[in-house]
Amino acid sequence: VPVRAVVERAPEVSSVEATPQSVVVRRCPGSTPAQVRATIVEESGVDAVELHWIRPGTVEQVSPMSGETGAHYLGALGPFDTPGDVRWWVSAVDIRTNRSASAPQVLRVGSC
Repeated sequence: VPVRAVVERAPEVSSVEATPQSVVVRRCPGSTPAQVRATIVEESGVDAVELHWIRPGTVEQVSPMSGETGAHYLGALGPFDTPGDVRWWVSAVDIRTNRSASAPQVLRVGSC
């Protein structure tokens, strides 16, 4: 009797970082978004990589991240109109709909 087994693994999300780790509000001189980078390793193929963020009292926002080279993805976080903390994370979905997400991190948004 032939037997075939398939092991499903969720994408591996690693090396998640925002540069810089704090920014200033949009109206300040030198205000720029933080650049988020993540490494996604997936054996069956990546379907989508997304950057999620939320602030107290607001709804979650989601934007697609673009593939830089191979397993490296980039996204922009900001600019923001008001100071305060922004909680953010990266999610990945493979072509077989397996999902995973990084641990949430905090981007600090300061005033001028």
